[in-house]
Amino acid sequence: MHRGKVESTFAESIGYDHESRVLEIKTHPSRNAAGHIYQMKGVSPHTFAAFVTAHSIGAYYNRFIKAKFETVEVFEQHIPEEDLSGNLGMGSLTFSDEAIDKLANATVDAMARRFSFRS
Repeated sequence: MHRGKVESTFAESIGYDHESRVLEIKTHPSRNAAGHIYQMKGVSPHTFAAFVTAHSIGAYYNRFIKAKFETVEVFEQHIPEEDLSGNLGMGSLTFSDEAIDKLANATVDAMARRFSFRS
């Protein structure tokens, strides 16, 4: 999802998909961690408009959005285009926690089938 930069101490960028009613927020990085990306499902266009025009984006988020919508954290992985096979022309991919968990479980299962560990 495309996000636009915002002037906020809470959020670095915000995006919204009107068709699916998904709000996406990338928080600013902290001293100890990179910024996080969250998607909230079921956010109305009215709520999105009020959010991006609020005097304080962080305060609006805490009062009207946080814990009121189904929220998932998503992860961006940037891959240089020259590293992509088939010349797909993609610069980044986004994976949900669920997709990462499925991939990790499939990898563990495949390794268990391929290698036998003896105690």
